[in-house]
Amino acid sequence: MRWLLQDLRFGLRSISKERSFFLTSVLALALGIGAATVIFSVTDNVLLNPFPYVDGNRVHDVIIHDLTRNSAPVRNWFWLREFLDFQAQNHIFDRSFGIWEKTTLLGDPSAPESLDTDVITGNAFQMLGIPALLGRGIQPADAQPGASPVFVLSYKVW
Repeated sequence: MRWLLQDLRFGLRSISKERSFFLTSVLALALGIGAATVIFSVTDNVLLNPFPYVDGNRVHDVIIHDLTRNSAPVRNWFWLREFLDFQAQNHIFDRSFGIWEKTTLLGDPSAPESLDTDVITGNAFQMLGIPALLGRGIQPADAQPGASPVFVLSYKVW
């Protein structure tokens, strides 16, 4: 145990004498660990475990170039009326579905927790080919007027 304390004291003396070398070493180690983590994350998500969608290489996001508006000439979202028109007049894509973000309060009414949620059209689960782990996902019948609301929890939120 005594040799450990001597080694620690010697290490601290060396660090205090050569601070620039120590800081350079720590910075190089941090950059190396960060770079390795980024490379692994990208490789894991892109090559090993890509999105589990059926025909995931055919899923696209539509971007609108609205040159009549000066404030936001490019946007990747539709107004509801625009989306319904696009869906009715679409002759390019096989299918389309809509998704929009919404904040939902979840939990005990006395202390609800704010949760970022997505509202999707009834065909999203079928189009992406994602089965529910438990229960059922959203179905096209759930989008009909008068249908009961359906809430699907992700595994992480559950």
